[in-house]
Amino acid sequence: RVLTSELELADAFEEVAGSIDPEFAALWMRDELKRVLYYNKISFAESMITPEDIIELLAMIRKKEITSKAAKKIIEEMPLNKKGPREIATEMGLIGIIDESEVIGAVEQAIRENPGAVEDYHAGKEAAINFLVGQVMRMTRGKAEPERTVELIKERI
Repeated sequence: RVLTSELELADAFEEVAGSIDPEFAALWMRDELKRVLYYNKISFAESMITPEDIIELLAMIRKKEITSKAAKKIIEEMPLNKKGPREIATEMGLIGIIDESEVIGAVEQAIRENPGAVEDYHAGKEAAINFLVGQVMRMTRGKAEPERTVELIKERI
């Protein structure tokens, strides 16, 4: 329903859903795209975003070329920008999820530097994991996959 309130957005969704998993497309278009359009106070038709741009952005996430966090930064730049998502990602330095060995190094460093968070986690405070993930994301400039980072932290503490 939310996606069909604007004809152009509904048409774009149909095109995107024909190329990308419809559920994944709906999630991104309903949540992230609508958020960005609302923030900029423009309709989909008024934005510079094309269905092809959305397909490209979602494909980059699926191929693990960028993280979801990076995609959110990219989509925020898209409405008023004639550049495609790949060009924006390249300019912002967001392309490329880093090698797991680099993530492991950052995880181990975060654990070493934050023994209090490790103690809190062992005491039952699940939120301590989020703090450590945040430290790893900072060290990797947002290029680590958050889900895998959680797994790596839990394996080591």
